[in-house]
Amino acid sequence: MFLGKSSLLLLLLVSLSGCATEGAELEAARAGGNVAALCRAAETGTSWVAGDAARALGRTGGGCAADALIALLARADAGPWARGEAAFALGKLQAAAAAPALLSALERAGHPEERYALVWALGRMCTPEAVSALEEHVSDTDLFVSRAARKGLLECGKRRAESDSGRGAL
Repeated sequence: MFLGKSSLLLLLLVSLSGCATEGAELEAARAGGNVAALCRAAETGTSWVAGDAARALGRTGGGCAADALIALLARADAGPWARGEAAFALGKLQAAAAAPALLSALERAGHPEERYALVWALGRMCTPEAVSALEEHVSDTDLFVSRAARKGLLECGKRRAESDSGRGAL
C-alpha cells in the first residue's frame, strides 16, 4: 500500500507523540523522585525510556529498584544499551541478590558494551559466582571487558582482604 507524504507525516507525529509522552512521564518521575514510576518505566518502557529509568534508579535506589532492574536485564526487547544501563545501576546499588541475573544476562550478551557493563557490575558484587565469571572474562576479546574483569577481581580481592583482616582483629 502506498502512503502519501501527509500520511507518513501523520504516522511520524503519532509515533513521536507517544515517545514524547513516555519521556515526559519519565522526566516527571525522575524530578519528583517517584521510584515506583521509575520502576514501571524500567520494566515496561521502550528501550530508551527503560535505559534512562535504569540510570535514574541507579542514582536513587530504593523499594522496587533492584527488582525492576533485574526484570530489565531479562527483557529481550530492551536492547543492549538499556540492559547495560540496568547492569551499571545494579552495580552502583551493589545489589548482590542480582548476581544470578547478571550472570545469566552475561551468558546471553553479545554486544561488547553490554558485556562491559555486566562485568563491571559483577566486580561490585564479589559473590563466588561473580568472581568465577570475572576470571573467565579476563581473557575476553574486548579490551575494555577484559580490563573491567581485572579491575573487578582486584576490588573483590581488596574486599576479601579487608574482611579477613577484620575477622582477625576480633
